[in-house]
Amino acid sequence: MPDDAMMRPDKSRYEGKILVVMPRQKFVGLVGGIPAWFKGVIEFVSKKEYLQAAALVSQASLVITHSYLSPRANYFILQARTRGIPTLLLVDGPLEWSNSYLNPSLRKTNAYFRGYMMEPLIHDAILAVSAAQAGYLAFRNPDRGITFMTYNNKRLSSVKSTASSAGRWQFLITTAKTPYFDDTEKNNLVHLLTQLTAALEQGGYSYVFRIFDNALQEALSPKENLLEGSFEEVLQQVECVIGTPSSVLLQSMASDKPVGTLIYRDSPLFYQSGWLVGGLCSLDATLASMLCREDTRMDFQTYCLEQNISQQDFFTALDGVVKQQPDREKTTENLQTLRFENSILRSLLESPLNFNPGYYFHRIKRRFFSRS
Repeated sequence: MPDDAMMRPDKSRYEGKILVVMPRQKFVGLVGGIPAWFKGVIEFVSKKEYLQAAALVSQASLVITHSYLSPRANYFILQARTRGIPTLLLVDGPLEWSNSYLNPSLRKTNAYFRGYMMEPLIHDAILAVSAAQAGYLAFRNPDRGITFMTYNNKRLSSVKSTASSAGRWQFLITTAKTPYFDDTEKNNLVHLLTQLTAALEQGGYSYVFRIFDNALQEALSPKENLLEGSFEEVLQQVECVIGTPSSVLLQSMASDKPVGTLIYRDSPLFYQSGWLVGGLCSLDATLASMLCREDTRMDFQTYCLEQNISQQDFFTALDGVVKQQPDREKTTENLQTLRFENSILRSLLESPLNFNPGYYFHRIKRRFFSRS
């Protein structure tokens, strides 16, 4: 953490508030405690206040959001763009291929959205968890004039190392909260976890599950499923972690645990752990290698972790983002961006939480006359 003198922002660049459209607790959990010099310029607002977005944004020097798809959060961004006020997207975790390109919930949040996760980006600046992931986002959003930087995501990197102490269980088997997006993926995952459980039993290893998905629980009937407590508390009780690609694998790697990634689909991996579990590998050999903390694999895992968790302090990066922003264009002629902006506005207009009598009367009249 830089000293206090380095944390002092150039207040000449902050003519208004830094508007953060997310809960304070969530923000602090991602970036760490707010230094004294920034407390006077940061203001937290709820995305539910989007009807007041124009008034709130007009007093801001920078607008920060973390929810890519939320129409309400994005309305703040659109309001800022029309005023030439810089905007920043804070990426709250690592990229995961299936979540970015196959997740059907992308349409649930915004029914009119036709792109992929963070494609397109409508913000002026992006802070991602690593240079590798920022680079991929830049590759997928060319010629947009976006500033790409990184920050130290505290949720991923602040886990204490517990490798020296023997755990209550030798292995933790865990999954993302949404570990599959169709029946094929679900069946493949159940099959692999069934094989893994059999190998653990045959090898006489102690293990515990941490899976929240009801269908997986029903299919596997785990003897012990540790759902209580934080993931950090669970890590204190295990020696090795095996799971689906998700932020918890990076957390486990940061705690110096041998980590295995379950391979049950052909999706590319944005980052690797020291072990891959599935396919043609020998589960017996993999489990033994993890438990003995094979040196070369742990070294490789440390290397991968360093490539995928930035050490850049958020507030230092934040001041750099503001410094780098030129005079912003208030509109865009990019068709993909315009479609995304239109999907945001239409989603808000048709939201059942936004009662607009004139609009709904127009829709009813148009539907009635189209049938006559």
